[in-house]
Amino acid sequence: MNSVPWRFHLFEPVVLEGPDGARLAVERKTAACLAYLALEGPTTRARLVGLLWPTSPEATARNNLSQLLRKLRLATGQEWVAGADILTLSADLVVDALEARDLYTRGRHAEFLDRAGGLLGGLVYDDCPELEDWLLSEQERWAEWRAHASRAEADRLERDGALDDAAVLVRALLDLDPISEEAWRRLMRLHYLRGDRAAALKAYHKCREVLRREFGADPLPETAALAAQIERGTVPSVHVVKPSALPLAVQRPPNLVGREAEWASLEAAWGTVPYIYLRGAPGAGKTRLAQEFAASKGEFFTYAGRPGDAHVPFASSARNVRLVLERWPDVPIAEWVRKELSRVVPELARPDETLQPLRDEADVLRLRQAMQVFFLERTRHLACVLVDDWQFYDYHSNQDGVFMWTQPPPAGSQGRMPPMLVTYRRDEVAPESEALILRIVEEGLGVLIDVEPLGEDGLDALMADVGVPSRADVRARLRAHSGGNPLFLLETIRHLIQTNQLTEDLPERLPLPPKVGQLVERRLGLVSTPALQAARAAAVLQRDFDVELIAETLGAPVLDLLSAWEELEGAQIVRGDGFSHDLVAEAVRQSVPSSVRPLLHRGAARALERHGAHPARIARHWLEGGKPALAAPLLLKAAEVAAARFLRDTAAENLGEAADAFWAAGELDAAFDAWNRQGEALFYLERAEDLGALARRLHEWAVTPRRRAIAHRLESAALTMAGEADRAAELAEQGLAWAEQTADPRLEADLLEVLVFASYLRRFVPNPTAWLDRMLAIGETHGNTSLRAKTHELYGLYLVRHQPREALQHVETAERLFRSSGDVQSAVSCAQKSASVQVMLGDVRAARGALDRMRTDVRAGADYATQRVFMRLTEAHCDHAEGRFAHALRLLDEAKGIEIMHAALWQPEIDAWRAVLLAELGAFDEALSLARALLASLPASANQLPEPRVLVAHLFTDLGCVEEARAAIREAARVGDVSVWWTARLDLVRAAHLPPRDRLSLLEDTRAKAREHGLRGVAVAAEVRLNAARLALDLPATSWSNGDEIGAAGTISLAEELDVRARVAAATSPELGAAARDAFHAWVQRAAREDVPPAYLASFLNQPRLRPLAVEDLAAPPASTR
Repeated sequence: MNSVPWRFHLFEPVVLEGPDGARLAVERKTAACLAYLALEGPTTRARLVGLLWPTSPEATARNNLSQLLRKLRLATGQEWVAGADILTLSADLVVDALEARDLYTRGRHAEFLDRAGGLLGGLVYDDCPELEDWLLSEQERWAEWRAHASRAEADRLERDGALDDAAVLVRALLDLDPISEEAWRRLMRLHYLRGDRAAALKAYHKCREVLRREFGADPLPETAALAAQIERGTVPSVHVVKPSALPLAVQRPPNLVGREAEWASLEAAWGTVPYIYLRGAPGAGKTRLAQEFAASKGEFFTYAGRPGDAHVPFASSARNVRLVLERWPDVPIAEWVRKELSRVVPELARPDETLQPLRDEADVLRLRQAMQVFFLERTRHLACVLVDDWQFYDYHSNQDGVFMWTQPPPAGSQGRMPPMLVTYRRDEVAPESEALILRIVEEGLGVLIDVEPLGEDGLDALMADVGVPSRADVRARLRAHSGGNPLFLLETIRHLIQTNQLTEDLPERLPLPPKVGQLVERRLGLVSTPALQAARAAAVLQRDFDVELIAETLGAPVLDLLSAWEELEGAQIVRGDGFSHDLVAEAVRQSVPSSVRPLLHRGAARALERHGAHPARIARHWLEGGKPALAAPLLLKAAEVAAARFLRDTAAENLGEAADAFWAAGELDAAFDAWNRQGEALFYLERAEDLGALARRLHEWAVTPRRRAIAHRLESAALTMAGEADRAAELAEQGLAWAEQTADPRLEADLLEVLVFASYLRRFVPNPTAWLDRMLAIGETHGNTSLRAKTHELYGLYLVRHQPREALQHVETAERLFRSSGDVQSAVSCAQKSASVQVMLGDVRAARGALDRMRTDVRAGADYATQRVFMRLTEAHCDHAEGRFAHALRLLDEAKGIEIMHAALWQPEIDAWRAVLLAELGAFDEALSLARALLASLPASANQLPEPRVLVAHLFTDLGCVEEARAAIREAARVGDVSVWWTARLDLVRAAHLPPRDRLSLLEDTRAKAREHGLRGVAVAAEVRLNAARLALDLPATSWSNGDEIGAAGTISLAEELDVRARVAAATSPELGAAARDAFHAWVQRAAREDVPPAYLASFLNQPRLRPLAVEDLAAPPASTR
């Protein structure tokens, strides 16, 4: 292989130079193609053809590009451009502009000026407007770099006494910008310092001539004043100001001053709560106060937040794990803890171990338990831990902390987590995190202390500590200048010391304005160029960097960076592997020139890719570097990572960001696909407002059939969430027509799904079977497990009203398919449906099994609100069936307190079940009052379902309110299309209003229909009431179909079933009757002791059915609310 590389000269003349030195002229569009790939990095093929052949059809333009690259390959014998959709320039091709750019970013200005020339000089692109705009922008950027490098190099030459060479550079500056008075003043001063006063004055006159010709104006007073000084010979000599070393007392003041009140508050809170929060303005001294207080209590450890953490889930927790491992490396890690932590700290995984993603809440819980054990084993001996700059923590790490400090550790773990001191900036914490703090404080688990600006005495004490002269006027000026902010004051003092101005007489003007940014910028001006570039690279990286990563970002040797880093540490810009203060980091970041910032971000992205950083972090650097096409795929990957970790909201945000990036890169179809995925995520997260806003936004840009189909799909989905079924169906049908033009079966299935949802809201009008069959066929034809699962779930939703057993088969199939594809959220939805159907079928044990699967998966946070409501409602049904009244009431209260979409639709049913429970507890007046209020509210509510009406009719009937019961029966029947379960339950109520002999046939018919549909609980309830009627007529009871097993499953009260069973047994034989009565009595005793709320114990025992069984001592023990 030839060791001499091919070179591409972007600077005039534009040529390709071979290893033998031969030069090949480059055709202008070939030159532009290579230049764009060199300077912009990997680029989509669509973007390039659009730039080079803007007026040609896409197919023609793509063919032109292929021919261009083919000719280039034939001419050089090398493949310089590779890739299909994204094209990349070969790293083997050396590009002079890239070498020059690297020199500039590393501050090697003299070498840069020797290399840099006119970019694509002599080539014209007036037939390619967008390409021409890009080239002009690049040429302006390079001119700006040459000007900056010339000024910096002229300053260096002047300091070194090379005045002639400095003058040459200043003349070059004036060639670039003839109206720059700053350059003219430089030239005047240099001529004067060389001893050529006449040339200096001549330069002034030339400056005045140019300005008058261009603007009709004279030079600025500053320029005229310099000319007058030259004439008088009074120009001050130029000397290099060497920054003075900072005394140790200024680097870290020896005493904590002016914080007596805050210290007293800390002492008062110590030992009473696990959390103490210090809140204040940036630079107020929160960290110093927390460090001093923590040290006064013993050994402590610091966890620091870093800018940029908020965008990467678990970033802060992962850093803390690494810090603790570094501090206590010899503490052994349990194998299960190591495996769990490797999910977020990959280096803990063994070489042959496959890292498992977080698939569901059970995994998240297990991870947090592992974190708790890990930190507990290493930090339980500490007096406390300090969490500094908490405002930078990501939300998921915040949740980790709440879990570790509030939940008991796993069995076998000893000790407790040490108290936590937390510092954060006022008004810079995310609203959800601030709410978390306030809730902790309200619950008595934490104390919040505000750190206010220092008073006059505190500022004076601080100035005395760091050696500020004691003159009153000096200190008064510094106090006023700092505004009471300790950091502002210290930065001002540091600047004055480094510039030798901290004397008995302060300079006439202190650094203004009084912000850290300006002060830090002045201190940066005193460090060398390599140190400045290192600081800028670190500021762009923001977090988790070291010298090696900074060197990779800059493309500089690590050894060259070490001395620069030491210089930054000496100037107190950095400390260790971080900035000395987060405000210093912000100031450095803001000081990065706009022309340099994209280059540093691109360098950071490449370096982080090599280090395997989180895709969201890399993507943000590509975005800041002006490369959305490279950011978009990474944001899609970040969404997949978030979804795999059960972080649905984060996944939705990543999808939206990916779509925006695709759109910015000109990849419009890819953008719509990502928005489509985001819309689906928002739908299942029940973020109706966000989904509607997204749909409206997409309609404005939808110009192709595919994009129109997507926009219609999302808007119709948003309308289903708002309950607007007719409009949703109309839009979905329009979208389906657009989708059919795309020949994309999956998009067609997406629109069919919305039609099914709209049909559901209209009580399945029209019949959705044809749509469901088509969806299932698409899923099976294309091997799409997710679509098959979704279709089975929708089949279950449709069939549950009239074929509950068949519906159960579908939702169980759907749950298995969803779990096999890793879609936990959809599996939870199916488990909820399974539990509800099992309640209908009267199988409480199976219903609880489905609930257990839900409980494993459902998060305790903001996700799955609807599932959490249904989980509590279904569990309350199971508790009611088993007589666990207290727990059932609590679950209903919790369900009603959860905010969900269509809450008005479901809350009447929750209230109806509550009224039923109250009646079974003997609280008849309270139950009737709730039932009557509920019925009165129904006509105006969104609930047009039979459920609450049937339950209230049942309650009125049981309590003897005959006319109200009959009215409720009529109202329930009027709703129409009642499911077989609620129809059977309504028949049970109707039968109660008939004479005993007349009700026999209705109850027998109800039992037969319930058995036909598998409604075992309703069948048993009908059988109980059938036997009660037969006993009333002195007829023999029928034998129990389920033997001695209690089986009404909550269709009727447990007390009613036990009472009738006891009476049937007594009619059979005295012995059987006594045994059944004893069983009934034992249940009453157990319920009174364990399952009845204390407030309802007396009314429960005083019910007519139970009064004969009551025992006096039952009223004494308090009831459990388990």
